[in-house]
Amino acid sequence: MFKLIDQISLHLPLYLLVFGRISAMLITMPIFGYSTVHVRVRILIAASVTAIIAPLLFDTYMFSYSSWIPFVVDMMREVFVGLLIGFGARMIFEGLTIAGSFIGMQMGMAIMNVFDPGSQQQQPIISNFWLLIMVVFFLVTNSHYFLIATIFQNF
Repeated sequence: MFKLIDQISLHLPLYLLVFGRISAMLITMPIFGYSTVHVRVRILIAASVTAIIAPLLFDTYMFSYSSWIPFVVDMMREVFVGLLIGFGARMIFEGLTIAGSFIGMQMGMAIMNVFDPGSQQQQPIISNFWLLIMVVFFLVTNSHYFLIATIFQNF
């Protein structure tokens, strides 16, 4: 019984750190971070990706914390890195949304707005079109795999 507790105390910090980074990335990532994706789905995706990535890191990282303070500091660092990765990907999408707004304004279509459930705001129709094109391009080019590979490579 004590071996099981020792194994849990040895592996649990790594799982929690990986889960913290991935869940923070999913909060700010373009497709999964929209309010139309339910929170339970994001938690399920973060837990499943953690279950895949964390066992691969056991050989490289061994954490043994004597206190909770270094663990909290490491968790805050991992959450911050996840937020940066997701926010960097989101900036590309928001840049295209702004470009679509400018294009719509130049075309005289700035008055035709549609409700965007992701941002909970009215957006020009051209802007929403460009956002949908970018989402399709993001998924077709397997860029979501690139983001997962980025998480795995920067541990």
